[in-house]
Amino acid sequence: RALFACWTEAVDRQQIAARSEHGEAAGSPENATNNGAALPSFSFPRDIVLFSSEEQSPVPISMIRRRLVQIVPREERYFPPWVLECVRDGKAMGKEVSKLTFMLQPAAGDALPMLSQTRLTAPRILRVRKAISYVVRDTRSQAALDASSAGASAGQQLSPALLEDADLEIVCNNRVLPLDMSLAAVRQFVWRSSDELELLYRRKPSRSSP
Repeated sequence: RALFACWTEAVDRQQIAARSEHGEAAGSPENATNNGAALPSFSFPRDIVLFSSEEQSPVPISMIRRRLVQIVPREERYFPPWVLECVRDGKAMGKEVSKLTFMLQPAAGDALPMLSQTRLTAPRILRVRKAISYVVRDTRSQAALDASSAGASAGQQLSPALLEDADLEIVCNNRVLPLDMSLAAVRQFVWRSSDELELLYRRKPSRSSP
């Protein structure tokens, strides 16, 4: 709220001016008192640049770039709904995070084990690198619980207990996913289906020596 204090003041002035034009008392707007009381005790310099973007692809789309003092009331359309609810309407920030359910399984032909749970739910903003870390942790845990099967044969490339994040990659629709891509972006731009998202993990191809 402190970050948007300049914009809130502009909205309040606009509401007061609108009431004056209609012959109403030019008192404080309905939400002005609540917003002001709820603002933190710190403040931001008014020349800070605010950048708002929409994650429609691995490369975010720029929506607005303004100094705090330059943002005008009509530019509220560039803000996410939760910002307006918190800053303009004075509502408390909710703790609920938008989540996505997906399948995460080993790719066909790879000797990696199944996860202890293959149908998962995670925040839509979760990055592919975090999913890889989860695979590594889960397979290591299974290897530790099953000491007999952890005794890999001498010809095995990598035992699950020895896997590192750098050894794995995640594939969707036969495409290797960038580590920084979010689940939401994967679903929209790679999976491109209303069906439940399916991801496959596998070892990275070994680089043969020249």
